Amino acid sequence: MKRTLVTLGLAFGLVIAAFGSLRGGSKDGGFTPLFNGKDFTGWRIFLDPKKKEADPKKIFTVQNGTIVCDGSVNGYLITDKDYDNYILKVEWRWGKPPAKGNRNSGVFVHVTGPDKIWPKAIEAQLMADHAGDFWLVDNFKLNVDPKRQDPKVARHYFRLKDGVEKPVGEWNQYEITCKGDTVKLVINGQLVNEGTGAELSKGKILLQSEGAEVHFRNVLVKSLGTAVTKAGDKKETDKKETDKKVVDKQLADKKTDDKKPADKKDLDKKVEDKKPVDKKDVDKKPDDKKPVDKKVDTKKPDDKKPLDKKVEDKKVEDKKPATPKAQTLNDYYAAADQAFKAGKPVVVWVGMRRPEVEKDLGDVIHVYLDQFPGVANFGIVVGVPNPTWLSRYDFPASATAQEISKVLKKKK
Repeated sequence: MKRTLVTLGLAFGLVIAAFGSLRGGSKDGGFTPLFNGKDFTGWRIFLDPKKKEADPKKIFTVQNGTIVCDGSVNGYLITDKDYDNYILKVEWRWGKPPAKGNRNSGVFVHVTGPDKIWPKAIEAQLMADHAGDFWLVDNFKLNVDPKRQDPKVARHYFRLKDGVEKPVGEWNQYEITCKGDTVKLVINGQLVNEGTGAELSKGKILLQSEGAEVHFRNVLVKSLGTAVTKAGDKKETDKKETDKKVVDKQLADKKTDDKKPADKKDLDKKVEDKKPVDKKDVDKKPDDKKPVDKKVDTKKPDDKKPLDKKVEDKKVEDKKPATPKAQTLNDYYAAADQAFKAGKPVVVWVGMRRPEVEKDLGDVIHVYLDQFPGVANFGIVVGVPNPTWLSRYDFPASATAQEISKVLKKKK
C-alpha cells in the first residue's frame, strides 16, 4: 500500500511538472515565452508597402507550434512591447531553398521608430553561413571591434568565428543578451559577436522576412532587471539633483531680493537719469560717425594661377579606376545587399577585369572575384534589383557594354 501511494505521488508530481511546462511559465531559468505557439498574440506583422497584393496571413503562419515565414516579401513580425535589459533565446532553421539568392533573415533588437523597410535597430544576422554578423540598421550606433568591420560596408561587422551553424534543416539557437548599452550574440553555445556603447538600450524585438523560408520556435525572454550602463551613473544623478537644488535656492533668493524696497539714493539717481537732454547735446554729432575712408583694393587675386602641371596630372590619375584586389563571396553578399537597398545593379567580374566596359555601364556597383558559383573560369554576372532580391543575368567574358546595358535598364 505504501509503495502504491509513493508511485501515485510520483505520477502526480510528473503530471504537475508537465502541466507547468506546457503553461510556459518562468520555471525554465526565469525565461518566459514571447510566442505562445498558437497565434501572434503580442506581435504584429508589417510588410513592404510596395507589395500591396501580399497577404500577411500567408507570409507569417503558425504550424505545429512553429512560426513559419515564407520569406517571399520583405517584412517582419515585431513585438507590441519594448524590452530592455534581457536575454532573448530563439531557435531557427531553414525551410525550402529560395528561388534566387542566399537564405537570408535576421533578428533585430532595440527596434525603434516608424515601420519601414528597414527600421532603426541592431540586426543579429541569420544569413546562412553568416549568422552572428552585426548589421547596424538606419545609422544605429554601436561600438564593435574595428578589425572586424566590413571594408566595403561600414555598418557591417563580421562574426568572431565561422562554423557555428548546424546543417541546413537542423535547429540552431540564438542567445542575445542586451544589458545596458552592451549587446552579445551567442549561437549554439559559442560567442560570435559583441558590441558596447549602444545609442539605445530599449526597443522592440523583430523577426525578419527577407527572401527565404525560415522557421522560428521557442522564442523566450528573461529580464535582467535594471542595469547600470556605466559606473558612477548614480553619483552623476545625485550630483545633478544637488545642482538643481542649489539653482532653485539661488532663484528663490533672487526673487526675495527683487521684492526689497529700493535704496533712496538709487531712486534719486533714477529721477536724475530722466531729466531732459540738453538740445546742444542732441545737435552735436558724434565724431565716431565720420565717413569711413574707402580704400580701393586694386590688388588682383593671385590665387587663380594655373595649377601646377603635376597637380593636374595627379587629378587625372586619381580619376582612373584603381585596379582592385580580388574580393570574397562575403564582399559580394555585402555589395548585393547594398545594391538592393540603393536600387542599383551589381556587376560581378569573374577572373578578369575590363575597365573599358566598366566606364560605359553607368551607376553600378562592381565586385571582382576569382571564382563565382555557376561561372567556370571567366565571365560577367549582373544582378538587377527586383522586389525581393537580385535577378541574375550571366554574360561571357567578351560581352559588350551595350549587351550588358540592356539588362541594366530593367532595374526598379
